[in-house]
Amino acid sequence: MFWRSILILGIARLAFGCPMESRWDDFTEKHSWVEIPKGWSFESAAPPGYLFDLRIGLKQDKFDQLVANLMDTSDPSHER
Repeated sequence: MFWRSILILGIARLAFGCPMESRWDDFTEKHSWVEIPKGWSFESAAPPGYLFDLRIGLKQDKFDQLVANLMDTSDPSHER
């Protein structure tokens, strides 16, 4: 009986809950080129509806400090 109640409440929560909204209005343009960069060439515009994979690499800053903090806080005898 207990598990049935939990199941019914869980299904009701899913049914009446509001969907997560994607926020697509908070992007800012960090950099753009007015001209084609040196060494690049423009072939043609992409066809409408064309999908492509985009991967962005970000530089990691202070990675050593992150590892040190993780090691400190994972030690039960550490003050943090």
